[in-house]
Amino acid sequence: MKLGLQSVKNLPNLNDLQVFLQVARRFSFTSVADELGMSPAFVSKRIRMLETDLGLRLLHRSTRNVSLTDDGERVLRWAQTLLHQVGQLEAQID
Repeated sequence: MKLGLQSVKNLPNLNDLQVFLQVARRFSFTSVADELGMSPAFVSKRIRMLETDLGLRLLHRSTRNVSLTDDGERVLRWAQTLLHQVGQLEAQID
């Protein structure tokens, strides 16, 4: 899989990427929801919307476990770089 504008149906929402990064680091919708002051259902919805935007399944979900798919691991690396660069841009603009 190659991430590029040709393979992305819709550009992902940066806030959804942030939520995905948190879930990928903690492997828990509930702990991320608590940290962000959101419901677990809302966190799950944002992840589903990101998966729809990218046309990829990012996470394996069960009642007890959350883990990254192969695509999820690739998107995680891409999102970390992208969000870091966005942060640097914001710092330069301020």
